[in-house]
Amino acid sequence: MGDGAPPLEVESGFVVASGIECSAPLVDGRRVDELVKTGHDRRFRDDFRLARNLGIRYLRYGIPFHAVNPAAGRFDWSWVDVALDACRAAGLTPIIDLMHFGVPDDLRDYQNAGLAERFMAYVIAFVERYPWIRHFTPVNEPFITAAFSARQGYWNEQLSDERAFVRALVNVMRCVVLGAEAIRSGRPDAVLIQAETCHYTHAAVPAAIERANLENDLRFTTFEMAFGRRLPEIVRRHLLAHGV
Repeated sequence: MGDGAPPLEVESGFVVASGIECSAPLVDGRRVDELVKTGHDRRFRDDFRLARNLGIRYLRYGIPFHAVNPAAGRFDWSWVDVALDACRAAGLTPIIDLMHFGVPDDLRDYQNAGLAERFMAYVIAFVERYPWIRHFTPVNEPFITAAFSARQGYWNEQLSDERAFVRALVNVMRCVVLGAEAIRSGRPDAVLIQAETCHYTHAAVPAAIERANLENDLRFTTFEMAFGRRLPEIVRRHLLAHGV
């Protein structure tokens, strides 16, 4: 775990990477764990070999938060230990994805105000256990995490109102910021890679222009919150109007 060759470094600042699908939301109260659904949980060595044979050197790799940390202060690293050892043995540098659309059962969903503190404890435990890992995505696609859980109602809390969406967005972004701080406290040279959706809203009629403008500024909110930038006034007013 703690020893061995350091991760491969980026020579030019640009790499071709891939990833293993690892979404794990609740849908109608049932966990949809893609690591299990695709069979990667059993065939990870084959998947790593195939990735390396394709010339892949960097692999986005999700840790199943819900399985590793099923209760506060309780951790089960048994599968992760074996999988990460196999990933390194295959010559791959993992870009560790610590939360991918799902939370442990006892936290329930992204409306939970205690999520960020729980997540930070999990991140600290991960960094202490695997000090050889340098590359991280603390939270995958935080905007989509909040929107699909509390705006579109697809998974987790399955809500579809703006106040719930804004609450989820703030809770998720606290995870991003506190998670990044926790990573850097244990690994000061960590490389943090934020993954996010790419979309644009077009107004079909003049009456929709103002709403389209809001949506097109709102889509950058997770970056602005993560990097400590001032929010556009239209976004600031929208968040204040919905409970921030």
